Amino acid sequence: MKYEKSYFNVLVPLAFFQVPIYFVLEPLNIAINGLQGSLFAYTYIYSCYVVKVVIFALVYRYVRPINSRFINTIADRRENVDLKYLHIILIFISYLFMFPIMYEYRDLLATPRNIYESTRTGYGIFLFTSALLNNLSFIAFIFSKKKTFTGSVLFISILFFNIYIHGSKGQFVTILMIYFAYVAYVLNRKMSGGKFLINFGISASLLISLFVIFASQQRNMVEVVVNISNYSDYTRNANMVIDSDFPTQYGKLLIESNLYSRLPRVVYPDKPKDFGYFLLAKTFYPEWFENDSGSPSFGIGGIWADFGIFSIFYFLFWAILLGVLFKTLAVKLKENSNMGLFILVLFFMGIDLIPLGTGYLVVEHLFLAIIISLISSRRKQVF
Repeated sequence: MKYEKSYFNVLVPLAFFQVPIYFVLEPLNIAINGLQGSLFAYTYIYSCYVVKVVIFALVYRYVRPINSRFINTIADRRENVDLKYLHIILIFISYLFMFPIMYEYRDLLATPRNIYESTRTGYGIFLFTSALLNNLSFIAFIFSKKKTFTGSVLFISILFFNIYIHGSKGQFVTILMIYFAYVAYVLNRKMSGGKFLINFGISASLLISLFVIFASQQRNMVEVVVNISNYSDYTRNANMVIDSDFPTQYGKLLIESNLYSRLPRVVYPDKPKDFGYFLLAKTFYPEWFENDSGSPSFGIGGIWADFGIFSIFYFLFWAILLGVLFKTLAVKLKENSNMGLFILVLFFMGIDLIPLGTGYLVVEHLFLAIIISLISSRRKQVF
């Protein structure tokens, strides 16, 4: 915050998404249900949480940007062009991908969470492509220079309805984070403490409202609070893995998660359901897994299943690498407001445009950055 002179900075998405889950909701759940794991498991998990954040922040603060030919090619040799209708085209295609689901589950349009739960398997190519196009359409919208008030309200309404039909709260928050990142790293506007508290309060209120809307089957606010506290199951599920005798996989789950998540079931019908970290769901939540009623995340427990006690070095390595990459991208983006660079900045600050929930989609985001950069900019003229 002091380094960037803005209360919205690289750590805010991390704080908004993870601090409530790890440091607020888990103590709330402990207060309701008691400790659910050994002292060693809790200590190790929270040590990993702290290492990831502290090392990333220190590297980002003090490291110098690297001289990347790839990043320089995107940033320094191209100038932006104004694409007036790109956001309209993208949102239209997004609706085309959602239309088969909306038609098949037309009786559930009033309860989109049920649509989300009913399309966990077999609809990924439609859901995730539509979600990606929603995010890209919003990015194209905020980068467009000529916007009218009426056109903006109409577009945002159409976009939000599409996100609502997806039944995912996280996609609403992603849109908010994209906007705040645009203000901070493209417009270079510093957010004061007062403005940050107002924006954070509005965002938190929206998220809580979405919890209430999507948990409408809960009978009272007490049940809603209990339901919200259950979202801290990342830590409890990780405890479960650490405290168990689950055999070390030596990176197998990590490789499978990144390999199979990239293969749509439509293209590869024989894709196993228990690939990667879904094997943990099959092992620890077999009834949920067999009924296809949800595969809870195991958080750090997934990395523990692969590397055991050495998992903390995995997080240390990625914290250093991400700190260097984000510093380089953020500096370049402030010099040249390129949409391709912006996509990479979003990804490396923890805002995924492709919400698969599994796999590390750096290759896909690099590809998106290149394509969007080519579409939205042109080679600078040299005289």
